[in-house]
Amino acid sequence: MRPQREMRPRGQSLAIVIFGPSSLRYLRYLKPGYRHCLVAVQGAGQWHLLDPLSNGLELTVLGELRVDEIISGFGRDGYEAIAVQRQAPVMRELPLAPFTCVEVVKRVLGIRARHILTPWQLRRYLQRNITYSSNV
Repeated sequence: MRPQREMRPRGQSLAIVIFGPSSLRYLRYLKPGYRHCLVAVQGAGQWHLLDPLSNGLELTVLGELRVDEIISGFGRDGYEAIAVQRQAPVMRELPLAPFTCVEVVKRVLGIRARHILTPWQLRRYLQRNITYSSNV
């Protein structure tokens, strides 16, 4: 068995997870306000928004913003945004899973919990298990 190694450089452990609605009809059975999720991560001093869509992946550079600016900006638009500490990645394969917004965000955060399938389940998991602050 190979030893597990951390791969992320120091200072790159904060992420902002954003929850919101979706226009896809088949997601109407999910909890309102928690039908889609996306994540903002910081790299090279700038924030990058990773938005996993049903037809692809959109990456947007947000620039040099403070955490509270990002959270309040999404909040004004009707989204819930929370700051979370990312788990240190390890040199171990992740389980196979469908490409969903939840799975992408889980992988960015380093979460390996297979039972998390919906944005609401992810939100509840973050609230219970990961150090976070919604009032950064």
